[in-house]
Amino acid sequence: MSSTLTVCLPDELAAAIERISEEGQLDKSVVVRRLLERAVHEYRHEQAFVRYERGEISLGRLAEQADLPLRRIFAELRERGIHFQYPKESLREDVPDT
Repeated sequence: MSSTLTVCLPDELAAAIERISEEGQLDKSVVVRRLLERAVHEYRHEQAFVRYERGEISLGRLAEQADLPLRRIFAELRERGIHFQYPKESLREDVPDT
């Protein structure tokens, strides 16, 4: 299923889409769809890290929403200067006798 969405674009953006379309020999609607898909993915990725930093979601949910493996999540947390959040209760469950 698909929907039609009509938007008003600034001339510069419309011209950029036209150039991309011509360079890639793609229909403009394909170019716009791909760019929107990428933008939505990047937005969700960014919001997942914001929500994790605020303590709104768990590490597992962050990995799920950012669509990244844990190894990459840890690297990106470090790059962003976000402290790894691990509640004491989880530590007690994961490492008995602590």
